[in-house]
Amino acid sequence: MNLVVAQSRTTIIESQITEILKVTQTPGAAVAIVKNDTLFLCKGFGYRNLEKKLNVDKHTLFPIGSSSKAFTAALIGIAQQQELLDLDISPKTILRDLSFFNNEMNLGVTIRDLLAHRTGLPRHDLSWYLFPEKEPKK
Repeated sequence: MNLVVAQSRTTIIESQITEILKVTQTPGAAVAIVKNDTLFLCKGFGYRNLEKKLNVDKHTLFPIGSSSKAFTAALIGIAQQQELLDLDISPKTILRDLSFFNNEMNLGVTIRDLLAHRTGLPRHDLSWYLFPEKEPKK
């Protein structure tokens, strides 16, 4: 794809994102579009702080809820499909520093268990709010 076509597509995408924010009354969003190893767009839209009129930029952090679970599960599924990963092995095989609160879990939990939420581990949804990261230095 030549540069002119890529810039034209980027302009259209940016316009669509701006319109979506307006229609949904969303104050701000950050978007990154990657194809293969090429970053086509990495940009902030709208405000990260509406009262102070602070713009969103490519470094703005957002809580993304459970979206990361879907990304992780999809990548694990691809790895399994390509026979690079067995869902019935211990996650400690890959994450050597992973440690559960007792030896039974250390020996028994599988990647499949983690994906199915059947380990009995508590939720950590509030950790984003209780332990927020600082804005990255620019």
